[in-house]
Amino acid sequence: GMSQAMFIHIDADLYTSSLQALQWSFRSGLVRPGTLIWYDDWWVNSCSRGGEQLHPLSTSEGRAHAEIAQAFRVKFRCVSGGCRFSKSEAKKHCEWAPIFIVDALLGETPPTHGFQMSENEIREWKALNPMCQRHLASPNHMIKNKSKPA
Repeated sequence: GMSQAMFIHIDADLYTSSLQALQWSFRSGLVRPGTLIWYDDWWVNSCSRGGEQLHPLSTSEGRAHAEIAQAFRVKFRCVSGGCRFSKSEAKKHCEWAPIFIVDALLGETPPTHGFQMSENEIREWKALNPMCQRHLASPNHMIKNKSKPA
């Protein structure tokens, strides 16, 4: 069998592919307490024209992450990147992608997604983050059907 992972990079962009990658990682025993999971396109839909009102946990990689937390009773904790608010950090390109650590799973610990921004902090993060602003200005990043974002 495979060794348990210390680090998993999710670069699936869309909800379904992110969910499938995460489900496989958890079902196969690849994930353990201490595993770091990095999402490289967490903010894409929330920072695209037509998606400005989307919460990052309601779409794409963020939605898959939140559902996995519940399905596998995972306690995630934000360790870096775009999953907690810091005004100075939000202004950096490197803060686009959140990194979470798995603190616990499949136990009695209540599951939590580990995302640590309020609605106001999300709005401010979007206004400050250069990657988010670049996506909002790009004609290549647009959500056409707001009722079913990818």
